[in-house]
Amino acid sequence: MKSGKRVWGVIIVSLLLIVSISLVSAAWKDIFNFGKDEGDLEGELPSQFDTTVGLQNAFPSIVGLPLVTDVDASNVPIASSVAGDVQPIANGVVYAVVKFVVQDPDGQADLPAAPTVLNVFGTPTAANGEIGVRLISPQLGRRCTLTPCRNRDTISGTYPTGITATCTGVNCGAANPDCNPGDEEYGSGDETKQKSYTCYVQMQYYDDPTITPIVAAGDLWPINLYIEDIQGNSDTANSEDVLFAGATGGWVAGDENFYIDYKTVTSFEADTAPLEYLVWTGVNTASADVVASDNDAGDADTGLTFVNLGNVPSVSVGLKPQDLLGTITPTATIEAESMSIGTIVGGANLGACDVNGGGGTSPWDGIKLDPDTPLAAYAFVVPYTAQGESIDFDELYFCIWSPLNSLTNCDAGPCLGGSGSDNSFAASTACGAICDADGEKWEVTFNT
Repeated sequence: MKSGKRVWGVIIVSLLLIVSISLVSAAWKDIFNFGKDEGDLEGELPSQFDTTVGLQNAFPSIVGLPLVTDVDASNVPIASSVAGDVQPIANGVVYAVVKFVVQDPDGQADLPAAPTVLNVFGTPTAANGEIGVRLISPQLGRRCTLTPCRNRDTISGTYPTGITATCTGVNCGAANPDCNPGDEEYGSGDETKQKSYTCYVQMQYYDDPTITPIVAAGDLWPINLYIEDIQGNSDTANSEDVLFAGATGGWVAGDENFYIDYKTVTSFEADTAPLEYLVWTGVNTASADVVASDNDAGDADTGLTFVNLGNVPSVSVGLKPQDLLGTITPTATIEAESMSIGTIVGGANLGACDVNGGGGTSPWDGIKLDPDTPLAAYAFVVPYTAQGESIDFDELYFCIWSPLNSLTNCDAGPCLGGSGSDNSFAASTACGAICDADGEKWEVTFNT
């Protein structure tokens, strides 16, 4: 009897478990739609149907960005550049040649061959078929103090000599190496749906150079692109898009190919408006500390103005002076040792006239000149702020610190030397390979 009861108890418990499991399974299925559909239940069979949308006009896509090149104002390629570089020209302009490939499902005819350049990049008008390219100065290490600093955009009517438009489009085909027939978005063999565009962006000698070594996108000039088809549908792209540099998810070698590497150019010159040069007039041979003028009546400063015509600053200068020769009696000389240089305007034992042995006090503001010991690295900074020569310049001052009638101050001898006499002296003869003779021009070199 006991065993029979035990069997009955097991049967009852088992049935309860089965019922419980069935109820739980059904509840979960109702809540989460989870479980196997039974074929004999009505309303459980899925239905399928196609969905299609037909567009009157499809949107274009920017699908390729070849390496940038450069040309000068006469449309001559810069010989020193390689693809991806733009080499500025001292005191001049250079054109970045930006090419990009556009694909349109509606075919080449839907893309403009003569697009209209945006008046303001990022602000399209009601017109169709517009285009624009914007280059932005490096975000890291930039010199420019302007806000924003600095955008270089395509400008309608601004392009090199011999070119007829700022931007033009050319149908892709076997003869067009800029095209991208294997674009994944539409599959291969899409040249009949692509145009390549070429745009010229003018850049200035004082634009920010690339930060080197290149280790991040912010070291380079990124490229921003805009294009519309003839119906007004548009696309944008930039250097960091996943199609280009962003495809790897981080900065790797090769990403720089989708940016502009803007190089450096070093150039410093004496101000040429008018041409400045050193002038002393009416010098009393018994007078000390006579400051030179710069031949620029419009410049209140007497210093020799040096302007930065490149995009790097100077840190010092080298100066090789020469003795001055008489203009009538070339055997008569003024020894260059009677003269001095400084970065502060001169006066009695001040600035450029304040030299060791000349009556001033240490530390001296100026330094004596000596043709036998040229200055190699005299601290003189011509700044670079990416704003051009109207801002990036500085003055170098000169002084006759010793009375010219001194018999001992100049190389342990007289400051008026040679034979014969004269009342006008100059160092203005053109140099040969180097400046190394009396009467030749003074030579200055800038260290960066």
